[in-house]
Amino acid sequence: MANFIEVFGETEYREYPVKVVMDIDVTVRAAKEESAQKEIKEIVNKIVDQLLSAGLSKEEVTFGGKEIFTPWWKRNKVGIETRNKISIVSKQRSIVYNTLESIDDYKKEKRVTVQILERQPIFEPLEDGKDKAMLEACNNAHNKAEILANATSVNLGRVLEIQEYSRGVRGSGSYGDYDYGDYNGIALAAAPAG
Repeated sequence: MANFIEVFGETEYREYPVKVVMDIDVTVRAAKEESAQKEIKEIVNKIVDQLLSAGLSKEEVTFGGKEIFTPWWKRNKVGIETRNKISIVSKQRSIVYNTLESIDDYKKEKRVTVQILERQPIFEPLEDGKDKAMLEACNNAHNKAEILANATSVNLGRVLEIQEYSRGVRGSGSYGDYDYGDYNGIALAAAPAG
């Protein structure tokens, strides 16, 4: 029979979004590939210029690639689509949001689509957040072990083993980082009963 008490120490800590991550997908439909490529280049350059003029740096605004294709549902018709992606990773959240709200030049243009997609933000914990959480989890586990030891009239000895793992992570609730449940981080501690 094992001569130890196994307990779970629970805690949680929070991470806060420090950078927004956005994709701007630009699509242009045209009769000829040359026309589509020329038009999308002008639109993408204009959007990038707006972002840079607003105060974002070239490191924060990057091209995310392009593709050219004929939609399968329009194969019997003349026409081609070209797409370009602009990616933004920035700490300047207000500049990003305000600038993207002003990109409305193409709302009435049927051949041009500008879609803005917000992805999961980049998070960082507060300073010493993880360290404090681990300490709290160990204290929580030790308190539980003491209660069990007292209830069974045994003396609690030294800790034999500690394992750290996470039961899950809550989303922030931001677009691209949906919050579907309440999960805490957990540390596992095992203490001997003497």
